[in-house]
Amino acid sequence: MKCDIARRPGLVHLILTFATLLAVGCGSGGQSSDASDQSGLARDGTKGRVYVIGIPRSFNLASSIMPVHVFDGERNIGSMKGRQFLTWERDPGRATIKSRANNDSTVEVNVEAGKTYYVLQRIGPANWTPESPMVTKLQLVDADNGAKELKKAKPGKAKGAGDDLRVEQGSASPIR
Repeated sequence: MKCDIARRPGLVHLILTFATLLAVGCGSGGQSSDASDQSGLARDGTKGRVYVIGIPRSFNLASSIMPVHVFDGERNIGSMKGRQFLTWERDPGRATIKSRANNDSTVEVNVEAGKTYYVLQRIGPANWTPESPMVTKLQLVDADNGAKELKKAKPGKAKGAGDDLRVEQGSASPIR
């Protein structure tokens, strides 16, 4: 019995759809390196460390699909989905951390050298209707709450904005 796949366009369509979904599902929200930095410590004592940790609303599958982009000022740090985190080191001073989904949410942080800052990013629908857009809200929390949530998270996808960033153990760090 011979199978002539050209005569079965529905089968071809089904196989291509399945292969595409498999490829997208396996490659999305990944980290560029194997390890992640959950130590909570700045490697460079002259800089501060910032964590943005995703906290999806309960039973919210959409937050696992839609990437939320994170910025430090105009610098694109990366994207994350669901319960993922991004971390990076930055120079001391005032930082505007921004999260972008279907809205923008910002939080101001006064970064000090050698200190660590935890920002929770709550992700969910604007309201509970089927056509409701996904929105994000940032909240600066203390070290105890931040470290607790960080333990539950996996690395997001760090992204270099030009040549000034490198991905190193789950974090985007400036090259000096």
